[in-house]
Amino acid sequence: MKAKPHTPVLNPYQIPRVVRHYLETHPWVSAYEEAGRWLSQQLLALLTGRLRVLEIGSGGGELAWSLTQELVGASRDYEICLVEPSRLMRGAATHVALEQDPRVIVCPHPFPQAECPHEQSPFQCVIAIVSLHHIAKWRAATSTLLGDCDGPMAFVLGQAAGDAVLVSTGQGGSTADEAAKQFWAEYHHFLGIRGFSGNERPDDLTPLDYSPAQLALRKFGFKTTARHEWEVAKPLTFEKLLSWIEHGALTSLLALGDHANRGEMAEHMRNWLRKRSVPLHKEWIFHGGVQMQVMFRT
Repeated sequence: MKAKPHTPVLNPYQIPRVVRHYLETHPWVSAYEEAGRWLSQQLLALLTGRLRVLEIGSGGGELAWSLTQELVGASRDYEICLVEPSRLMRGAATHVALEQDPRVIVCPHPFPQAECPHEQSPFQCVIAIVSLHHIAKWRAATSTLLGDCDGPMAFVLGQAAGDAVLVSTGQGGSTADEAAKQFWAEYHHFLGIRGFSGNERPDDLTPLDYSPAQLALRKFGFKTTARHEWEVAKPLTFEKLLSWIEHGALTSLLALGDHANRGEMAEHMRNWLRKRSVPLHKEWIFHGGVQMQVMFRT
């Protein structure tokens, strides 16, 4: 069947209905307080002196908030540059609070931005948690960052894990819930039948697999010094999952065009549930995770 035309959404987090579901589709964000403590310990052990940090895609500011609190507690001087092009994400209470810190700079534009004066100076640390795959020319962008810093440097990568794999691909994941497994398998099967191609990704980098970025960094002399995974359980009803689909909150749905297409998909899955006597109020425990890896170059 001929693929239906669609208009790619370059930054889905500019869309209110997508941001509305952000903490549901990214449950691991609730673990960022702990992750920030872990990350600060790694950076304080690896890097000396004043820390200049770049976070690509700071979201609602949760990780940066935790990290800055730890650096303040350690009496460590810092400057953190937060790149977040979405006005809606920058409007989150935590992000707004961060902006009160004179050592925090907010760049409200996509990365990279050649005209941005804050991106011109070297960074001792770059953080890209489930964000690097949004950059079309990520290899060139990271190469520039690495070339600007001639001293020790840390690069923190993070990819989605757990049931995020199931939601994004229709297979794998952590869940033992057969209804959920079949639901997401059918959803992706339906996308294929309808010819919906999903969101295009730059090169071979996906939110579920950052190994190409790891390999690229190794070529610049980086080695992995620490890694950790956080997984958070989020109870969701199947009715909530239908709203994800209808509102375009899923990565595989964001480039598929107008509301009518999403409505068609949601209705198909609603009928699928009805035929299998799966009630909409039935809960599925979504185990969403993120894997973080610290890579370091002397």
